[in-house]
Amino acid sequence: MKDFMTKVEQSGFVPEIAPYERNDPYGEKLRMEAYAIGANRLLIPTNYLQGTQTADGYGSHKGKRAEKALETYGMNFLLKYPIIATAIFTDGNADIYVEDGHHRTIKAIKHDFPEMPTLLLTVEQMSEVQRHLGRIPNTPKEVGLKLIMESFEAIDSLQRRGVKNFGLTIQGVSNMKELTTRFATF
Repeated sequence: MKDFMTKVEQSGFVPEIAPYERNDPYGEKLRMEAYAIGANRLLIPTNYLQGTQTADGYGSHKGKRAEKALETYGMNFLLKYPIIATAIFTDGNADIYVEDGHHRTIKAIKHDFPEMPTLLLTVEQMSEVQRHLGRIPNTPKEVGLKLIMESFEAIDSLQRRGVKNFGLTIQGVSNMKELTTRFATF
């Protein structure tokens, strides 16, 4: 099936993709806000993505839906429903934290997709998006600390599930402009 979908994707034919997030209004609102605020649309290698979903957040229903959609539509599914992530820059390096799209990311890693279409925001942009959505915490410092703290638990739970080679720090980038020159856009 994967070989077939690769040929379909290369042909330029984009099949109609059934709505994926009809049961996830937060994800849809977050995506709309990310596009509105001018998120960078980058293809981020999966090994640079750090999860923030806690262990109890990996319910089987969402995972099964994401897996079925990946098997059916391949990369076209990921392009239509990119993940949303926040870049935090410290000491000339960048860490990328997934805000929305954990199940898609895990299933893409499982199916050997090397990159994830990502709507990438700075911590300041994510803070503004969170304020628009009425979420707490919503200052840049609070958002950054929350992402970092949640990633520690996520790393532990993902390693227990056998997911490897993820959450690497991107070396030698100190701002979003530098980061956007490292990766392809979509």
